[in-house]
Amino acid sequence: MVMTIIRGHKLDAYLLGFLPCPPELILAEPTTQGEAGVGLKLNPKYEQWVVNDQLLMGWLYGSMNESIATQVMGCSTSINLWKALENLYRAHLNKGSTSMDDYLKQMKSWADILAIAGNPYPESQLITNVMSGLDGEYMPIVVLIESRDMIYWQELQDTLLSYDSKLEHINRTNKMVAAPTANFATSKGTITTSAKTSLKITALVKLEVVVQTLGDPREEGFVVVEAEITTAQDQLA
Repeated sequence: MVMTIIRGHKLDAYLLGFLPCPPELILAEPTTQGEAGVGLKLNPKYEQWVVNDQLLMGWLYGSMNESIATQVMGCSTSINLWKALENLYRAHLNKGSTSMDDYLKQMKSWADILAIAGNPYPESQLITNVMSGLDGEYMPIVVLIESRDMIYWQELQDTLLSYDSKLEHINRTNKMVAAPTANFATSKGTITTSAKTSLKITALVKLEVVVQTLGDPREEGFVVVEAEITTAQDQLA
């Protein structure tokens, strides 16, 4: 682990900010006759600090993959680089508009970097963070996955990618269905019959996606998902 090696070389204080950069210039030393020195001179402690810090920063860059390293280029010290990595990690916790494939790769890359740096990052924590970063449209699959006793990273990737692919197909279909029935409300603000039908089809198709991905949730006793779907169907009836 990189952090173990860094500590072994007594460089962790640079990374954690416990050893701040000393002044570049200091007062000249007194002469041999005891007279006060004149002017300033380069601080040898500053030179050594810069050497150690730059070596450490190069080491950190070398532990990253290219996609992450390019996002934190330009840092002048190792502590600035570490803070940039922390900020970048927080910014990528949520999937947002990122594709599922890129989102999973980013989260795995961060987990690998943190593990290499010496911070324990078990697979279960990675899976929890990935699930937490998904938005509402993934809730059915998230509930089902969390109901399992255990799921491994590779299985989670396959499951989410499969679900996402089907979800994209549903969304494309909805756009085509919604085009001829764009007027979802009458002049009194009530939902039209065609709109109800479209929404009901969407709810049922999303249930079918879950069934195709993980099996029928009702057969496995996932009452939370079933209750949510029943409620949605009652509201659309």
